[in-house]
Amino acid sequence: MTATITRRDVQTREAVSRELQWDRCVDDRAINIEVQCGVVTLTGKVGSYAQKMAAVEAARRVNSVLDVIDHIAVIPAPEETRNDEEIARAIREGLGWNARLAGVQIQVEVSDGQVTLRGEVPFLCLREYAGQFAGQFAGVRQVINEIEVRAAAVEAGTVKQAIEEALDRYAAREKEHIQVAFENGTVTLTGWVYHWDEKQAALRAASFAPGVQRIEDHLRINPFF
Repeated sequence: MTATITRRDVQTREAVSRELQWDRCVDDRAINIEVQCGVVTLTGKVGSYAQKMAAVEAARRVNSVLDVIDHIAVIPAPEETRNDEEIARAIREGLGWNARLAGVQIQVEVSDGQVTLRGEVPFLCLREYAGQFAGQFAGVRQVINEIEVRAAAVEAGTVKQAIEEALDRYAAREKEHIQVAFENGTVTLTGWVYHWDEKQAALRAASFAPGVQRIEDHLRINPFF
């Protein structure tokens, strides 16, 4: 049975298309957009992993988008092609010069443009940042982040309070709709927010908290509530 495309989905697709065209970090000429019940699926190809991530972020910025499914392929242009040794060397040098990751030992492996990161960091936010940083280099097709978070043990109540205080600063309007739980290094966020930026603010707050090793994200986006 063919899925029904609503007027709202058509409007969302047009808005995502305009946002991709507007974003100067994205070459949208070979990106295809489908929308079903507010969920955007991106297919096609771009020239770099950085463009792939920028396209996903651009789609998420549109108010009526509930989620984004990313099936974009990364096919570097001939002039941007790098061999695995060049990519690994560039990322290692970049990590070495990165002040935010000073003192952190991260191992980099590259196979056919696929970057794998390993090592240990004290905070979840640093793990996420390292993965995003590695994706900015020419020739990268994919990033697999296997960095482990070795966080000091913190009382559950302390972690929960710290995250809730951060939500007051980042997403005060949504705080009453977000529930926070913490157990054995895992933060679980449930509830709903109006927009992807607000969801990101909640996830960011949790990633900065001491003692957090991973996040279970059960937040729903509901812009029409």
